[in-house]
Amino acid sequence: MSDYYCPHCGADLGNQPGFDPDAGYWTCTECGQFLTDPGDESDEPSRFDGVGWFCDGCGAYLNKQIGFSDWYSTWTCTECGHVNNLSEDEIYESEEAYQASRKEEESEEDDDGYGYGEEGQYDHPRRCECCDRLLNKQDGFEEWLGYFTCEKCGYYNEWSTDDEDDDEDEEESSESYSGYGGSDSTYDSDDDDEDDEEEEVESYFDSEEYKRRVQAEARRKEEQERKQEELRRAKEAERRQKQEQRKEQRKRLWRTITGKKQVIGLSSEQCQHMRYEDVISLLRNQEFYNISVSSSEDLLPETMSLEGTVGQISINGTTAFDASAQFPFNAKIHIVYHMLKTAVPPLTSRGAKRMDIEDVVWEFSNAGFRNIHREAIPDLTKGWLVKEDSVEKVAIDGKTDFKKSDRFRLDAQIVISYHVFKNGR
Repeated sequence: MSDYYCPHCGADLGNQPGFDPDAGYWTCTECGQFLTDPGDESDEPSRFDGVGWFCDGCGAYLNKQIGFSDWYSTWTCTECGHVNNLSEDEIYESEEAYQASRKEEESEEDDDGYGYGEEGQYDHPRRCECCDRLLNKQDGFEEWLGYFTCEKCGYYNEWSTDDEDDDEDEEESSESYSGYGGSDSTYDSDDDDEDDEEEEVESYFDSEEYKRRVQAEARRKEEQERKQEELRRAKEAERRQKQEQRKEQRKRLWRTITGKKQVIGLSSEQCQHMRYEDVISLLRNQEFYNISVSSSEDLLPETMSLEGTVGQISINGTTAFDASAQFPFNAKIHIVYHMLKTAVPPLTSRGAKRMDIEDVVWEFSNAGFRNIHREAIPDLTKGWLVKEDSVEKVAIDGKTDFKKSDRFRLDAQIVISYHVFKNGR
């Protein structure tokens, strides 16, 4: 009896000839199910769960190679250097299906032996310097560019357009004409046309238009590579974040089950002289996480310096503890911090209109507001319809349409506008 069993048919894998638990994969000889090693407790997420990847070049098992992740679009085998594509199109249900696909691909290849047609149909055939595949028939290939990235192996190929000129020069030198007189000795005017075409080609590759197209293609490729790199980094960051979250969840669960405790690190008396944000930060450093906060509006403008400081802290209902006290990591911690009092306005802006300025100031002062300002409006000439010192409007923090049910901090800025004579009498 061994410790390894097939999760599908229950067969004892240790009794199956050739089974090696360190290999990382195995095909059950009883049910034919392909099995992969789930890995260690890191539980790293994968794009294709339960899929084993093998090198198309040497057959090595890629999942066990250092740094391998199926989130990459390709992976270079660390044993043979072959570049393997990692996509859903490369996943097969069985080894037989994979081999059948390979045979089908081989049967579709033409006389070229690489699946891209014969060289004879191209004036200037270009082959990849890495995998020897014909580049001319690959999507996006342009001879005049002078470079191309093979879509199969990813190798960046470059060539000089001077090679074409050399071929054309050889063809031109091999041409001749017969005789020295008469109609048979007439020089073929097509030679002049070919010379003109060669000059046009040479001038084009030296032109600004050609340079702009090359530069535009280079910028497009650079932008594409940049976007792919950003996408890869974003996926990697998301993967790491999820992995850390799972580790933290498992840690919390284990601590909860075992009832493990941690030193709190600061006393209840110390907390009452600190800002609540700082207390939360220290508690999180001690790996306490079940923290809640609330505010208590109990401060007057004279004691505003205490705003944001801790008024009370309780841990599992305990409000008095010293720094060496120990509590479970999931202990319920509640922090109450001081806030400035709020109050409702005694008058609305409309209700205060035409009242005497002193009466309005007294009303707001009596309600607890301290930040009160007067703003004179010098627009009276006789004071018959509108009396001197009568209020026009009241604004609280710039708001004039407030209601008597609205609440404002006691340090809210209150501006009372009132009428006075133009000549200052």
